[in-house]
Amino acid sequence: MTTVTNSQPSWRSYMATGNPSDIVASPTVAAQFAGKVDAIGGQIGPTTEFAPLLGSTFVSAGTIVADAQMLRAYGAKFDGSHDDGPAFNAIIAASASLGFVPAPISVPTILFLLPAGTCYVATLIQSDNQNIVIRGAGVQNTVMLMAAGGPGIWRHGTDEKDSSGNFTGLAKGYFQYSDLMFQDGNISGSGSIGVEINMAPNNLPVCMTTVNYSFFKFTRPMVVRNVQRGWHNSNGTFFGPDNVIQPYGAMEIVSNNTGNPCFSYTHINVMTVNYEFGWDYQVAWQLEGQVFYSCRSYSGWGMVRAAVQPSALGSGISHYQSVIWYFTDCDWQGYGYALDMANVRNVVVRGGYYITNENAPTPPADPITGDARTTRAYFSFTGSNAVFLDKVAVDFTDSTGSDTSIVYADATTTNLVSDQMQILGTAKGRAAFEWASGGAANRCYEHETIYEAWNSDTPKILDGSNNQPAESFLIDQACGTVTRTGNYLLRFGFTNLTTDTNGRLTIPFPTRPNGNPFLIAGTPVADYSIIKSEASGVPNNWVYAWSSTEIVVQFAGDTGGTTYSGMCIVDGF
Repeated sequence: MTTVTNSQPSWRSYMATGNPSDIVASPTVAAQFAGKVDAIGGQIGPTTEFAPLLGSTFVSAGTIVADAQMLRAYGAKFDGSHDDGPAFNAIIAASASLGFVPAPISVPTILFLLPAGTCYVATLIQSDNQNIVIRGAGVQNTVMLMAAGGPGIWRHGTDEKDSSGNFTGLAKGYFQYSDLMFQDGNISGSGSIGVEINMAPNNLPVCMTTVNYSFFKFTRPMVVRNVQRGWHNSNGTFFGPDNVIQPYGAMEIVSNNTGNPCFSYTHINVMTVNYEFGWDYQVAWQLEGQVFYSCRSYSGWGMVRAAVQPSALGSGISHYQSVIWYFTDCDWQGYGYALDMANVRNVVVRGGYYITNENAPTPPADPITGDARTTRAYFSFTGSNAVFLDKVAVDFTDSTGSDTSIVYADATTTNLVSDQMQILGTAKGRAAFEWASGGAANRCYEHETIYEAWNSDTPKILDGSNNQPAESFLIDQACGTVTRTGNYLLRFGFTNLTTDTNGRLTIPFPTRPNGNPFLIAGTPVADYSIIKSEASGVPNNWVYAWSSTEIVVQFAGDTGGTTYSGMCIVDGF
């Protein structure tokens, strides 16, 4: 690094004076500017020499603006065939010579301004202790093209560990890109990672920003590890190789750096096509605050898989649940598991449209245990709590297999509420709502579900323990209502029931389609009204006994064989 001091010569302008003696000879001009740098915006001031920088490049206060001219000076050609990767790496390496770097992250900043055209990358670009900003001239204008079979385009930090298990190459510095396309030169996918991020602890807030971009034909477009203080991700597309589901997530998101929690990722208008999952979360350490607005996943298995390990906060918490997963007006068409969520809490799915593809392949394994699965569900929750599905629209059509439920909750998932889900179901499926057996009562609740169409061979509710509120059953039988806590108000009529030899009339309560009772928590409050009798008049009568399944009415003077009709109201749990 060389500090250059500029001074102003005392020349007068020949254009102003018209005096030939004011014309300055070129050797004199050359001598005056020897050792100086070119001006930016007409200004010459204190700056830093950064050879071989050219005229339109500015380096100051720990920042390098690496435009096309600088990159060409370091060997880039932007012709789509020459390897431009070494030029990027050379500038990154040279950035270590910068002196003053502002706090709080004491690393230099490099702003790469890429022109319209194709930047061919056969050599992986590697950054670590730099703030990196990459700006193109538009998604269709600037393309970073990886060589077919290449090692990737960019790696910011590494996930390498020493013999003691400590990370050794994590990146200290933010990473941002916008207005460009990343493309794999192999249209079938090379198998390498397109862009890989490995962040060090204590980075700046919002340490990653990805805006207005596209990944094209990558097997593994993006791996993001331990971005701990914010990722803003918007207006992105991920198109995998044609007609094949890639066995990876379009975005593989990992939190595994003990002591380095990850918070606040916002995804807006991002679309993925032909990947097993759009967003594939592997969480072995604290990760929270995932928000999705108008995101879409097509032609894969699912949109989001959240494999959160219950031990992700160590021994202090026996069952960690990752909080804040919000999905607003999202859209999915895949083979199953639009949301495959394990050990999450405070999940809100509001609006959106979800539909399956035909000819489902073998489902992906359980996200936590790795066990094979033989059934699938649009929305699957295991070990989770506080899930709210609000006005979600679902098509359950001829392409849906009989192994498919719309909503599945395992025995350990609690406080799941579906409100006003709109279902168009013409195909035979497994169930609309499937509650696994063995869990606590009244932990899952579907309310005001709208069945625009439904196949009568498919149960609306498949309740393994027959202990969850079952509003759809009540509506089908037109016999009452139920609250989220399992409080039933049954209102039903009975006709032509006959007394036994003791003059007692048994009035059975309505049951679930499988014959099990609605009420599960003891004796309810019951009332009845006899409105018709085959005898002349109705003798005195009173409640003789009742239970969770029936009420028995005693008739005075009745010796049996008398038929009665009437109404009954039952209030209980």
